[in-house]
Amino acid sequence: MDFINSIVPLFSIIFIGFFCGKKQLLSDKQNEGFEYFLFKVAIPCFLFSTIMKTSIMQLIHWPYVFNYLLTFVLLACVVSIIFRAHCKVPHIAIRILAALYVNSAFYSIPVLFFVLGDSKAAVIINVLQVAVIQLIFVFLLGVTTHEKKAPLRSHIIHALANPIIILPIIGMVLSYLEVTVPIFLGNTITSIGSGAAALALFSFGLSLSTADFGKATFTKDLAIIVGIKNFIHPVVALIMGYYLFGLDRYWLIATLIMTAAPTAIIIHFISKRYDTDTRLVRNTIATTSVISLLSIMLIYAVMDMF
Repeated sequence: MDFINSIVPLFSIIFIGFFCGKKQLLSDKQNEGFEYFLFKVAIPCFLFSTIMKTSIMQLIHWPYVFNYLLTFVLLACVVSIIFRAHCKVPHIAIRILAALYVNSAFYSIPVLFFVLGDSKAAVIINVLQVAVIQLIFVFLLGVTTHEKKAPLRSHIIHALANPIIILPIIGMVLSYLEVTVPIFLGNTITSIGSGAAALALFSFGLSLSTADFGKATFTKDLAIIVGIKNFIHPVVALIMGYYLFGLDRYWLIATLIMTAAPTAIIIHFISKRYDTDTRLVRNTIATTSVISLLSIMLIYAVMDMF
């Protein structure tokens, strides 16, 4: 019964989004407006309200953060070794992001909310990815593609100006200082963010409806990246989290869900911006998204082992 109560609503919302996408019930402009509201308003409000309800010391679980970062670095080295023979630095950088940068905002946050009832593990990784990992790789791509871009300081300012980053940071500061938000403001933010999890899953279903799974889609590079993203990444993170960092049940399950999540859609925009492996990234997002849906059922089935 717990399985049905947790999984069925999750998949039902994704299916509704998929159905609406296939039937083209929303125009391209409506989809863009919907995603803009979700990414710029609803999810930032959800992250802020989540942080404000949690002590900052409970939110930042350092063993979990170190496990994520160490796993990322180790597997980034593996990806670099695999592709260094026939890929230049920009292509290797994009492949690392495609294999390891997880879809936290549109996938992990709502999935953790539905499965575990607590999204704090995804909140901190979302901030870490956007404010640190994305910043480093965008700077690297700008340098290696010889593209004239703004200095690193501008990238930092741009990242911090993003609502999905700045609101969680403000929430962390207020939580640390034990500052109470005015009731009317807190209720407003909570009301806006309360539906973000369902909206994110709906949007995820919409994105799946545009996926292309023709024979030409599957290449050797795609198979390697998907294998690392959906299988090697969660296994390595789980082993290190359990044996090296001693994570407890919640953080271990959150680690599995996070690392088995599909590649983030933002990587597609980054690949387009630097004109590097755009088709490969698009196919990676589609393939890892489908596999991630299957992995959620497997993860839920083995949760009692932790």
